[in-house]
Amino acid sequence: MASKTILKNDIIVGSAQNNEELFLISEGSVLVSAPGIKYTLTKGDVIGAIEVGFESHFFSYVAAEDTSVIPIAVEGLYGMLEKKNDFSAYLYRSAIRQITECISQFESAKVEADELYLLAESIYNSYVEISHKVGANPRDFKELFTKGRFIDDSGISSNLSGYYSEIARIITDGRKVSCEYLDIFISKLAKDARGISLGSKKIFIYLSEIAQYILEDQQRDLYGILTDSYLNPAFSAQADDILSLVRNLEESLNKKPYINPNRYFERTSAFDMKVERTKLKADHSEDEKEIFAELEDSVDKILKYAEMDEKVTNDFKSLIISYRALPDARSQDDAARHIRLDISNYFYKIYEACVIKALTGHMPPKPVGMFLEFGYMDEELCTKSDLFYLYEKAGSGYTDPERGVFTFYEWLQAIYDGRRLPSKNEFDVDYEAFVHERKIKNQITAEEEKKLMQDRISMVKYELKNMFVSANKVTFGLITIFCPIFNSVNVMRKLSDDLVTTGLAMGTIDAARQVDFQLFYRDNLFSNEKVGIKGEYVGTEVLPDIILMPNVGTRGLMWQEIQGRVRNTHSRMMLPVFDIEDLKTQILHMCGEYRWEMCKRVQGARYNDVSDPSLTSEYFDYAQFYRKNHELSAEAKERVKLSLQRAKNSFKEMFVMDYMIWVAYESEGSPRLNKVVRSIMAKYCPFPLEKRNALAANPTFKEAIEYYERKQGAKVHRIEVLIQKVKNTGLPVPDELTNELEYLKR
Repeated sequence: MASKTILKNDIIVGSAQNNEELFLISEGSVLVSAPGIKYTLTKGDVIGAIEVGFESHFFSYVAAEDTSVIPIAVEGLYGMLEKKNDFSAYLYRSAIRQITECISQFESAKVEADELYLLAESIYNSYVEISHKVGANPRDFKELFTKGRFIDDSGISSNLSGYYSEIARIITDGRKVSCEYLDIFISKLAKDARGISLGSKKIFIYLSEIAQYILEDQQRDLYGILTDSYLNPAFSAQADDILSLVRNLEESLNKKPYINPNRYFERTSAFDMKVERTKLKADHSEDEKEIFAELEDSVDKILKYAEMDEKVTNDFKSLIISYRALPDARSQDDAARHIRLDISNYFYKIYEACVIKALTGHMPPKPVGMFLEFGYMDEELCTKSDLFYLYEKAGSGYTDPERGVFTFYEWLQAIYDGRRLPSKNEFDVDYEAFVHERKIKNQITAEEEKKLMQDRISMVKYELKNMFVSANKVTFGLITIFCPIFNSVNVMRKLSDDLVTTGLAMGTIDAARQVDFQLFYRDNLFSNEKVGIKGEYVGTEVLPDIILMPNVGTRGLMWQEIQGRVRNTHSRMMLPVFDIEDLKTQILHMCGEYRWEMCKRVQGARYNDVSDPSLTSEYFDYAQFYRKNHELSAEAKERVKLSLQRAKNSFKEMFVMDYMIWVAYESEGSPRLNKVVRSIMAKYCPFPLEKRNALAANPTFKEAIEYYERKQGAKVHRIEVLIQKVKNTGLPVPDELTNELEYLKR
């Protein structure tokens, strides 16, 4: 029986789909779900085993990872059972396991439905008692009591679990009973499964409706009643008791399947921030009081420093008030989206005004420094711990431009000081080309063009209007809810755990260089006529610039591979200053992108021409014609197909994924790539000598390593001959040659 491969997250069979095939899982795992039921199938399980006899499926099946399955037609099932082969055993064992799991979840759900109602009732009654104590009128919550406790009318026997457990104990192998019995048993089991799925759906609907009354309806839910009361001065004497009820409710609802996880996070995070703000204004040490006084009304202080006109000031402050008042600052509804968009438009104008003033000699006060470095603008959008951490880290030297790690403001300083040129815009146009194009279009004169080429303020503005606006949003990650102002609602853990420092960034870059030692080397033409060298290409290592965008984000961004048209200049990689995802993975991804883009830069229009061998041309040829590649097995070709689908048919993105595997896994002797990709990587992204020696005895890597070393040996010989010629003249050997020899021998 032929198997077929299902990609991770692809639907194998959907609920209500015609029940025409069973699927035996030969590799991988599958997530089974129906309202109120969720479990996982693994190798040896049978998809549809508990739905036999029904015209359509009542469960959905989704591949939890890349999964191989063997289809079996339902029409031919009886014939399969007659043979009493291994499939009978698989079907019986899987059906017993699945029905047992369904029964267990159904029974647990009944208990949970009752407990949830009683919890809500108990918490509401406690709230009523507290209201009476403080002399307040409790808000009505009749919706919950109208709903009442859950009543199970499914008719499912409470002994059903015991029945199937006993059957499993007596009959251990489906091959040991007649096919007639097994057929009848599986049909009976499927009817029970159908009843359980309907009963579970009813419980799930009940739980979801109760959840609406507890957490989902912000206008009249129990959570809102409690949180509003906590913030109401009338309840201040009983605030701790109210808070205890809130935390009890949060703990009971956390990670429940009938609670929307995004809504839960948004509501609880918003309340946590309000609690922090309340504490922020109450309990302070003397030092904290001084800091808070310095940061109080930060928006006003930033706008005053920026010297914005009265209309901008008033409009922006109104937007901040509206933003603070949003029940969910990350909501995707139109009102929240428009507020964030309007704030963004003003944000960049204010940021530019503050930058220009700071660069031209006006020392920014602390709130402005925090604004330039972290996007901070409003103390009321920060928890106490976040606020004081931003204060502590602003200007504290956690970056080092000398080592290539910049805050965004430090990056603008480098442009203003002439140490760096502005970045290209989204259309790959640099500042020089942009200014020249304006002159060609007669928008400026030749004299104005000449002045603009030297105008550092114009360069800074170009960077702000082009790279900054785009890169800030992309590195944030979730562009549909992006707002450039720092907001603690975006912080998932302690800020100190997410701050990208020079040590972290360059340490991760260095880890990649230890595996792909040629990563940042570029060939440069070296000549020295005194020693008889007219032109020899030697490798020069040029490390990237890491620019930290002022946001709490999730994505790295490889912006450009060189500065202008000069190949021995720094590439530019952007990261959020507070990175809440895995930094190593992001930097490795950017390194893969850099590898691809730098090769394209060197090769020019022939980057995909295999007659001119290069990293991109050989990989392009492999990805484009893998179906005709005789070095790849049918299974390997199927994997390439799946990889292309994951990469959305982007050869570059597929290369990056393979590059990350090469560096992370293949370098440790764990083969995951096919032979063709491995040979390309070994040729153009070789491991250093120590790793090559460690892997040389492994047959999987031997051929690729030997090819590289033969090729490299010829280069070493050439440089050694050149060095000897120089020595024969009695002149000192140039450092460029000795460094090149050392590099080639690595």
